[in-house]
Amino acid sequence: MENTLSPQELNLEEVEQDLQEEERSKTAKREVEATTKTTRFKNIDDEDYPLRINGQIVRTIKPEEEVVLPLFVATVGSKHLVDRILKKMDKAVDTNRDTPIRRSIFAKILPDLASERKIQPLTPEEEMKSLREEVKRNQQFMDTEFAKRDNTKEVDDLKKQVSELKKLVTKGQKTTKQ
Repeated sequence: MENTLSPQELNLEEVEQDLQEEERSKTAKREVEATTKTTRFKNIDDEDYPLRINGQIVRTIKPEEEVVLPLFVATVGSKHLVDRILKKMDKAVDTNRDTPIRRSIFAKILPDLASERKIQPLTPEEEMKSLREEVKRNQQFMDTEFAKRDNTKEVDDLKKQVSELKKLVTKGQKTTKQ
């Protein structure tokens, strides 16, 4: 006969409670760090950057101005600034993917975090090459997606169905008037 322990004997409930408490403690520590840790934030754009929290402008940062912000504010603000800069560079750039040019711009906006994570900004030449590659990739994606969706036959069929429905409606109106 095997010598197995019951769940009560293993104290699984206590183990589960300990694990949950440990997770709560880790979460609380991260939350405290996020509200107390600060980092440098630099507006590398050529326009004022209105920094928003919960949809409200809390500070306007001038071009090339560097400020110290709470970490969570700086990271969210940098995401929006990177998006704005990328869209100015080229409208066809996907601002939702992690790309070398995106990381490079982040590194310029958040230099302290970039050095912690050993991220180096690209040279201007590397940035242009990366931007061209992104535009080309996005254009290829769009071309293939639109080719898949070339549905002129579907549109023609739908037009035919609408025309037939209009005829039926017209016939029905004539019948009810008589």
